[in-house]
Amino acid sequence: MSEIADAFSVSTRTIHKWLNQHDELHDAVQVGVDAFNSRVERALAERAIGFFVTIKEEVRDEQRKVIQPAVRRYYPPDPTSIIFFLKNRMKNKYRDVHNVNVNQRRFKSPEEAMATIRDFSSREIRG
Repeated sequence: MSEIADAFSVSTRTIHKWLNQHDELHDAVQVGVDAFNSRVERALAERAIGFFVTIKEEVRDEQRKVIQPAVRRYYPPDPTSIIFFLKNRMKNKYRDVHNVNVNQRRFKSPEEAMATIRDFSSREIRG
């Protein structure tokens, strides 16, 4: 919003006020935001899978301008972009925190706990 405020020489607070008062202005700004979000999403996907860029270099000679052949440069996949993409798009599979439900049994006394441990240990030895 600060770019819009600068363009109109007003504060960002004024821009927010105008957006709330004028639905057409709000919708127009939202179209720009949506287009920008799509570009960022595409750029992140390209960084995640790698991409090529064609670069044309111009070299000036004393007599004339000489254009060198185009050079293709490869940018390999970026692990950080891959991780970011997976954690946000496939949250259930790639999130950092996994909730594990553990049923805990509470013993009434230390003797009951020790008896359970002895019973478990004897089953392990026999098993």
